[in-house]
Amino acid sequence: MKHAYELVADETAQASFQGEKTSTATGQRIGSTIKGHVMSWRFVFDVCLIGVALLSLLVAYNSKTYHDALVLTPGGSPYVKIPTIRMKFTASDYFFEPSMFYNETILIDKMERLVELSSDDRGIVVIDDWKEHSLPPPRPVNPKTVGGPDETKSTYTIAYWHHVHCIASVAKLYHNARSGTGKPEDDDEHMVHCLEVLRNAVMCLADTTPEDGVNWWENTHQCRDYQQLRSWAADHSAWNWTEIMGPRVDLL
Repeated sequence: MKHAYELVADETAQASFQGEKTSTATGQRIGSTIKGHVMSWRFVFDVCLIGVALLSLLVAYNSKTYHDALVLTPGGSPYVKIPTIRMKFTASDYFFEPSMFYNETILIDKMERLVELSSDDRGIVVIDDWKEHSLPPPRPVNPKTVGGPDETKSTYTIAYWHHVHCIASVAKLYHNARSGTGKPEDDDEHMVHCLEVLRNAVMCLADTTPEDGVNWWENTHQCRDYQQLRSWAADHSAWNWTEIMGPRVDLL
């Protein structure tokens, strides 16, 4: 079954790699004309060694920036700084298909696939220095009531996981409406809530990718690297909810 998205190679990086090969060939030709100048080669070697050291420090710094800290905007609103990647979204029934709204077995299968976009921590993280980041007071959570450890932590939920939850909820609520199950009044309120959450996400992210207007798919988008975000959340997670409650699809 075809997946719904794929990563796109960075053409700039490929061009740089080709440039490196050309530069290497040129360097070899120049080197052959100055054979015997040992001190010159030693100088080049030392410069390269220093360059590698500086590059290693830069990579380490960027990694720390992405994984060890929130970033404050001038207005005081914090966000997790993560790199961007290029992704191509394709037409696929991997996550959704019409029959899921009439067949609960297929619905559950699709919900289990959506779990791939979530994580064991469910995006619930601990931010102890919340005052420094101008955050509102955190929400105290104790998982004892659902079989977890008896400990209270000050937690926040990263918006990405709320969006994933609402995507799954809209699918489940529409299934309930088509199959005549569920509680209509509760489902209606939940549906409105999730549509509002997704509307906010669309307005906030404002994807500017040009689409062809006919196919809608096979377009390359510039995206935030959600895998890096999952990694950051894992480093700051409050608990492993899968261990506490099992891999339940209703906990997306």
